[in-house]
Amino acid sequence: MCPQLLDFLVWHAGTLESVSFSDWYGRTSDRGPTEHSTTWYALFIAFSDAEPRKLRQFEILPVNVPYHMPPCQIPPPQPSRAEEVRLPLEENPKRRLFPYAVLDDKYGMLLEDEYENPASFFKGDDQKIWERSMEIVEGNRGTGVS
Repeated sequence: MCPQLLDFLVWHAGTLESVSFSDWYGRTSDRGPTEHSTTWYALFIAFSDAEPRKLRQFEILPVNVPYHMPPCQIPPPQPSRAEEVRLPLEENPKRRLFPYAVLDDKYGMLLEDEYENPASFFKGDDQKIWERSMEIVEGNRGTGVS
């Protein structure tokens, strides 16, 4: 995800009726150049503030993002971070893990950000503003505005 996409969505918020992301990842500024960084929180807050009055569908696919921890040679004595994330996701179907990844500049590989994924999950900001965004979408469905 890049700042240009965020700008596009905000600019077209008044006309968009459906937005769907498939296999998209956020990126934080502390893991790469800030000009290429967009968090899910920043996307959701900017788009919500733009008041997308015609938006009736807003989805992020896949809904169940796989979560992996970096390999470790010695098994941890406590539940792993992956387990700590997995349990709340299973207990609450509305809870989401919004994925973060880093694009390797040298080899072009997409690497899951194993530090940002649990950190943003437990912080909860992405989830809170996602719920606010979904309230807007559901309100639009009920108004019949076209």
